[in-house]
Amino acid sequence: MVYVCPDGQSGLLFLKTEPVDLILLDMLMPGMDGYEVLLELKKDPGTMNIPVLIISSVSDMGNVVRCIRAGADDYLPMPVDTTLLHARINSCLTKKIFRDREQQALRQVEEAQNRLNAAIESIDEGFAIFNGLDQLISCNIQFRNMYPVIESLGGFGFTYEEFLRKNVEDGQILFDRRTNDHKSQEDWIDQYLSYHKSPGKPHAFLLSSKKWVEVLENKTPEGGIVSVHKDIS
Repeated sequence: MVYVCPDGQSGLLFLKTEPVDLILLDMLMPGMDGYEVLLELKKDPGTMNIPVLIISSVSDMGNVVRCIRAGADDYLPMPVDTTLLHARINSCLTKKIFRDREQQALRQVEEAQNRLNAAIESIDEGFAIFNGLDQLISCNIQFRNMYPVIESLGGFGFTYEEFLRKNVEDGQILFDRRTNDHKSQEDWIDQYLSYHKSPGKPHAFLLSSKKWVEVLENKTPEGGIVSVHKDIS
């Protein structure tokens, strides 16, 4: 279906109620010229992603360049060649199809991420994800409550070793020779880092609150680590 509007103002009003796949925009129109219409189209979230094909005389190339910079997808010189017109329309519509698919995929990813975040926040255990560089990239509120030093480390981006050492230095995770067989605090840290680097075997921390936290970790397909911390007091 092809719709024709006599001027820019009526075209903008028409687009408020009728969805279209492509706009052919003449540079010379009564009232608003093509450039002014294009600026209005790009300001409106409802029309900003519609492909715009400018129609202009060769002598008006300055305005054509302005329109391309303002977001127009292509242009056609007058008089319009029908073969070239069909080719440009097909090109613009193909780009729109790919752009729409990309936007749909991004929305689906965002929705999936929101569902995952909601699920992570709903569990009772502390939950954290470390990337392939062993840096914290995500954690839930329960994990933050268990380890308040996370905020002093910047919230995200620190390594598991930095997390472990900071908790021991601040006394959040207790090192007590009476509760382990290690000769020194450094030996204890090295041992628990080895658990983290070879995940799969559960181990436990004694916190300053006298609670014991069991840690179970697994590798992700990307080489990171998922870490679950459960109060087993």
